[in-house]
Amino acid sequence: MQPRETIVEIERIWTEDARQLADAVANLDSSWGTTVFDLVDGAAVLCGPGLYVNRALGLGLESYPNDGDIDLLESRSAVVGVPPCVEVCDATRAGLVELLIRRGYVEHGKTTAVIHDLSEIRAPDPAVTVEYCGIDDLLTWQETAAAGWDHDTHTRRRASDVFAAAAVRVDDPGLMVAGSAADGRLLGCATLKIGQGMATLGGMSTLPDERGRGVQAALIRHRLRQAKEAGCRYAVSSATQGSASVRNLLRQGFQVSHTKTELTHF
Repeated sequence: MQPRETIVEIERIWTEDARQLADAVANLDSSWGTTVFDLVDGAAVLCGPGLYVNRALGLGLESYPNDGDIDLLESRSAVVGVPPCVEVCDATRAGLVELLIRRGYVEHGKTTAVIHDLSEIRAPDPAVTVEYCGIDDLLTWQETAAAGWDHDTHTRRRASDVFAAAAVRVDDPGLMVAGSAADGRLLGCATLKIGQGMATLGGMSTLPDERGRGVQAALIRHRLRQAKEAGCRYAVSSATQGSASVRNLLRQGFQVSHTKTELTHF
């Protein structure tokens, strides 16, 4: 596990990134009912039912939230139409976790955060090309992501598409697609955000017919190289605890930074 100050820095940057993405979603499509507001030392990022981020982030890292703060989260979550949820991590003050458990919050998923110091980066795979997508190329990324993540319903596709449309506007360098150097066919896609000396390797998927061919490894290596060239101090990412995605990241030189847990009141 990383030192507490490093974990706090990562979580602070991730909280701000989530706020920016949610603000972009709200500007793109108000029908989601997206709401973002300060909550003690963190933020409540409530993107809307069916979207990926609906929880309080960065809460309890430095301050001690009280019942009134959680009351506010619960009332605002009800308006948006999502269950109140707080993400805690290894650096969260114990008092917050105790408060949430007393109020009936239960564990609802764990995420492993990983970190790479960029000291040693493996060479990119010449068989895989990587190109960035701007707004004009957004549909290509959206369709690749939908196929890679099996977004086979209108609801899932709509959520995926609006997040991509938001990310292409606020993430830098943003969205990218991987292709075959041999024939140009699409292989997969990923995201990268660089800021405040830190690179975040975001969502990554491979088209079903291309799995097992090193596409994810190529996308990870490309983004690590971009991070190093940009002068980042380190790169970070996260994935569901125990998942193949975590194993892929660890194989590419990442180390476990900390664990994040969602506590939800149903």
